Order: sequence, then C-alpha cells, then structure tokens
Amino acid sequence: TGITNMKALPYTNPTSWLYQAAIHGTTLPDGLPSWNTCHQSGAAFFFLAWHRMYCYFFERILRAKSGDPNLTLPYWDYQTNATLHPDYRNSAATNPLYDASRSVSINGGGSLPASISTSLDNALLELPYYDFQGDINGPHGSVHISVGGNMTSVSSAAKDPVFWLHHCNIDRLWEVWLDKCEG
Repeated sequence: TGITNMKALPYTNPTSWLYQAAIHGTTLPDGLPSWNTCHQSGAAFFFLAWHRMYCYFFERILRAKSGDPNLTLPYWDYQTNATLHPDYRNSAATNPLYDASRSVSINGGGSLPASISTSLDNALLELPYYDFQGDINGPHGSVHISVGGNMTSVSSAAKDPVFWLHHCNIDRLWEVWLDKCEG
C-alpha cells in the first residue's frame, strides 16, 4: 500500500517513489534537492552511514504512506536464503514489488551466487572498520549485478524495491559486525 501510494505521486513530490529513488541516483534533468547524493561525500568511508540514513528516512515515508505506524522495512538475508522472496517475483500488474527489469533468473526463482555469501562471511571477520566496509562493498555490488536490471546502475537502483531489501540487509550485517567488535 505504501509503495503504491508513493508511486501515485508526481516525481517532484519529496515523498514520492521516484523522488526517493532519485536521492540515490537519477538521470532526470530537474536536479532537485538531495538528488544524486549517493557517494557524493567524496569518501567511500561514509557508504554504510549514508545508506543507513537513507533507509531510515525512506522507512518513515513508507510507514506514513502505508497508514501502518508499525511498518518496518524487511531485509533479504541472502546468506540464509539466496532466492528472492516470491512476493517480489509475482509479476501481477497490481504488484508494486515486482520489477520486470531484473534478471530473468532472479525473477524466476534463481539464487544469488554462493560466492556472495562466502565474501560476506569473510568481510565480517575484518578489522578495522575501513577494511570491513571495503570488503563488504564487493559482495554488496555483486548482489546489485546479480539482481540485474535497475539494480545495476546507481542512477536507477533504488527504483527496484529489492534495493531496500538489499540495503537493509547490508545495514543488518553492519550491526552483526559491530556486535562482534564489542565482544
């Protein structure tokens, strides 16, 4: 419901689906405030923090548009299940979670490569933070490429609802890493 309501708004509305996607990246000519700001900090050091903030505010908008004050963004734990949830693969015209631009394999129930999970396991062993963030970026990018379609480009990735599942999982993995550091 929240995504459907966001998609019904004009792209110039800051709470619309396309405006929110354009914050990550876009080729739209308007150049509205906040657009194309992913990685513009000039340092890869802010990758995890920038995306955490992005997901946080997106979740607040989605919660308001859905009318559900308890709504939270889910994550795709592809280390446990490398197959995209069926709700995101249902190609019904009324399904706002489906993106036809994804790879035929992923939309057809295929799995992400096992190498992604192995790379994530290795990244979780890294200290200090800069090494962890650098090592998680490889499998992060591999998920984008494996999903295909809109997810393969910074300028269109956030148009695919899988983007939010993916980045919520990256944020969850950061928390897993932080918990290991405290222990």
